[in-house]
Amino acid sequence: MKRTYNRTKGAPLFAALALFSVLSPINDAHGVPTGDLYAYYTRVQSGEEFERFSRTGEYPDIIVQVAKPSGQLVFWRGNSYLPYWKTGAGRWDLPQILPRSGDGTATMPDRVNLYSHAEIIENTPSRVIVHWRYLASFTAGNPHGNVDPNNFVEEVFTLAPEGRITRVIKRGTRTSGEWNDPLNQTAQVLQLGDDDVSEISRKNPGHLTVSLPVKGNPEKCRAVILGAP
Repeated sequence: MKRTYNRTKGAPLFAALALFSVLSPINDAHGVPTGDLYAYYTRVQSGEEFERFSRTGEYPDIIVQVAKPSGQLVFWRGNSYLPYWKTGAGRWDLPQILPRSGDGTATMPDRVNLYSHAEIIENTPSRVIVHWRYLASFTAGNPHGNVDPNNFVEEVFTLAPEGRITRVIKRGTRTSGEWNDPLNQTAQVLQLGDDDVSEISRKNPGHLTVSLPVKGNPEKCRAVILGAP
């Protein structure tokens, strides 16, 4: 059975994610997810002041439960959804690859998370995928300044049962050719541990040396320009 999670009625769906669906994990008799790897929407109560005035839906945060090593990867409003890894030994933010700044604090740069969103894309016992989209930088004010569509960032986290994370980061581009360049992204592999997060590898963005063909209608005949010699 397929189930789509939707925290906000009428929220726009991104075309790039339309091909994905969220698969329900195995639940116990009370409907609580179980297993070695699963994700769910929830509300993290940290006691911080902003939570008293947080205008969100009932379940604005995401927790990915990992069995071995035992812990939780948490996508939380208080970090503007930069995830952190939490175990019995402590808590560690994942590395911030691209600088973020806005109308909030260093840890929560988007004060009300107007431009920062996290969604569960796939949720199965063998793989969990979480998508995080945010505006890397803007300035405070009414309205906000420097809201550039090309400054949005897409991050996709793919988690395996053994605590391995594959993270792909793509920043907005001026042209579709740059966006579709398969080398124009940061690829990072992380390993979750009992008391840390280790970076296994990181590949920085590059560019193809040749242009990819652009799909379009086939040429039927050469254009005739009136008045041309």
